[in-house]
Amino acid sequence: MKHNYINDDIVIDFDVPMVLKNLMLDAEKADLEEDEGTYLNYADTIDVWAKNYYQDGELSNLQWELLCRRYPQ
Repeated sequence: MKHNYINDDIVIDFDVPMVLKNLMLDAEKADLEEDEGTYLNYADTIDVWAKNYYQDGELSNLQWELLCRRYPQ
């Protein structure tokens, strides 16, 4: 599937906490609806939550980076 804002070249093939998983689903929905403002809000929130999970040791730096690259702001 080709998205409008999401980078389809990046595949998230690792487990993420449920909060992030839900944010990713919401971002994908906003992307498919071509709702750029809502998508950008979700992309920013994904970055913030991923950073927090990285700082808590639940995600690696690479995983945080991949999430930010897949859902660019």
